Amino acid sequence: MHVIVIGGGGAGLLAAVSAREAGAGVTLVSKAPVGLANCTAHSGGGFTFGSGDVGVEQHRTVTLKAGKGISDERLVSIMTGEAASRVMGLKRYGVALRLGPRGAFAGEGLGDLIRGQGITRPLIEYARRAGVRILDRTMATDLVLYDGCVGAVELLDLSSGKLDVVPCSAVVVATGGGGRIYSRTDNPVRTTGDGYWLLAKAGATFRDMEFVQFYPLGLDEPGFPVWMVDLGLMDYCRLTNAMGEQFLEKRFREWGISSGHQANLIARDSCTIEVARQVQETGKVLLYLNEIDRSKLTSAWDRSSLEGTLRMYPKGRTPASGPIGVSPIQHYFCGGVVTDETCYTGIPGVYACGEVAGGVDGANRVGGNALTNLAVFGPIAGQAAARFARSADARRGSADPGGPGGSRSVQAIEQWREQGRTGKGTPPAQLKKEISRLCDSHLGPIRTAGGLQVAVGSLDSLRAELPRLAARSAGELAGAFECEALLSTAQMVATSALRRQESRGVHYRSDFPAEDPRFAAPLTRSPAEGRD
Repeated sequence: MHVIVIGGGGAGLLAAVSAREAGAGVTLVSKAPVGLANCTAHSGGGFTFGSGDVGVEQHRTVTLKAGKGISDERLVSIMTGEAASRVMGLKRYGVALRLGPRGAFAGEGLGDLIRGQGITRPLIEYARRAGVRILDRTMATDLVLYDGCVGAVELLDLSSGKLDVVPCSAVVVATGGGGRIYSRTDNPVRTTGDGYWLLAKAGATFRDMEFVQFYPLGLDEPGFPVWMVDLGLMDYCRLTNAMGEQFLEKRFREWGISSGHQANLIARDSCTIEVARQVQETGKVLLYLNEIDRSKLTSAWDRSSLEGTLRMYPKGRTPASGPIGVSPIQHYFCGGVVTDETCYTGIPGVYACGEVAGGVDGANRVGGNALTNLAVFGPIAGQAAARFARSADARRGSADPGGPGGSRSVQAIEQWREQGRTGKGTPPAQLKKEISRLCDSHLGPIRTAGGLQVAVGSLDSLRAELPRLAARSAGELAGAFECEALLSTAQMVATSALRRQESRGVHYRSDFPAEDPRFAAPLTRSPAEGRD
């Protein structure tokens, strides 16, 4: 029995080692270097769970409250109930953890920029020792179904450009989100919505795709990288609009929030919308890091957050130069494929975990729940996939399903390569810029019916550009497939956001600025709607 895990972040690594421990042969496929260029590795390493100041029931209550009535209560109960044991169980894989007031942090002593690698690096080492086969620089381009059940995965080698079909008995999709539909995102460059695209082509159902979480503060200055700035830092300095008004402090009092730290945990949605509104209305939002007295930073996390931000300053700029511009930055996808308690997607043999799966977050994610989610559901997905693989092999006698798995992909590759040789096609990078320009303009924190309609129509028009792409290298072949994934993901967000005629959580419609009880349920996207 063999399980293929697609995705090299925390969710994929945990699914892979868990499937291996359950007795399956496991291949882990990662476009980027496994465990490095993914959102887990780029994270702050924080897990939220019932511990210390936050009990299990309070964690469940806060998660459901943040989700604004959209979360799957069964999945939330599983996550919050198992979180502490699952997170602390990471120690057996070599992950160093230190307890905090509402959970734990990984990667002690690693520094702010690489704390998440304190999770992924030990897991990589454990996976290799356990016998997980790891394929770096490999992109999954199709889930191959035989009689409705997964039987293989189509893989593109990003070094050679060779397309292969690898048989399997089960698959775990753990590809993360689709942040790269935007240009202002802190997601790694290969976070292009591949899982949504693969699962949609296979006929999966999706939910909550309109709920894209933006982090309230991201660097927004010429010469600065696109990087998030911890909301808690505003507790030590001013955050103002262009008129000098400390607008969030007033809003905190209205919301019953006492600090930026508390807002970072439970009110990222409201803060993001308010910051975006101030940028629209006054032209700029400024963070006065030059006012921070470092001796008053009360925690190692705050000191690390400040130092991490200061490392982003370009040459010649220091806090003494004055305040810096900030604006919301895309951070996380709350929605995703519909799964049950075992991470089953409804497609026989296909499971999903991590950011690619919807249900836990609903309309807004609690800070720290992303890593907690993968710590709980990564192992569940791996174990369930191994069980299915064992039963599937018993039914078919471990037969190799055989046969070509991707005639459509083969034809597309031939066409893209020919256009690359003749110089007549469009470079994938150009189409990617068009997609992100549309998403930045119309699918940001503040949305309108007119903008969403433009996005839906324009994205549909851009799909006609896919056959015209040109690939002169294996990397551009991957880029062409990524354009398909980006378009599929962006279309799901746009159509879902247009359907939800209200404001809830991270989804804000200026033409429907209030919550509407008629929309107090997930809006699902059917398999027919999800296919290309």
